[in-house]
Amino acid sequence: MHTCTFVGHRVAASPEDAREIPAALTAAIEELLALDSEFCFYFSGFGWFDGLCAREVHRLKSVYPEKHIQMALVLPYQRNVADRELYDEVFIPGALRNALPKDVLPARNRWLVEHSQYLIAYIRYTGNSASDALDYARSLCATIRLI
Repeated sequence: MHTCTFVGHRVAASPEDAREIPAALTAAIEELLALDSEFCFYFSGFGWFDGLCAREVHRLKSVYPEKHIQMALVLPYQRNVADRELYDEVFIPGALRNALPKDVLPARNRWLVEHSQYLIAYIRYTGNSASDALDYARSLCATIRLI
């Protein structure tokens, strides 16, 4: 089974990105789906890019019914989930249950990267949690697709 997570900005960095990123995202996911028949996609569930990713993987599940595609929303803490029906599983990793509030989001992002073979990233500027997760994935030599 292949595993993949997504990191990106909470809002589109530009109007051009808002128009172009969806098609680039679809292409990146479909390239990954061509590799095998079993996948688990992990999502963080915050912001524009995360929502875009979850809706697109959910849509592709019906396009490729022969593929076994799992969708897991990985929460840093207990909260309401607006689009709960998109996900097969919603959970908080055990390692985060005792994390300090200031550490919980970076710890969840590290968990996502550590548990994924692939990372699809939408990063236009640095100095934020998305770029930190990308840097961490690079340090682990993860397979990264920048869109």
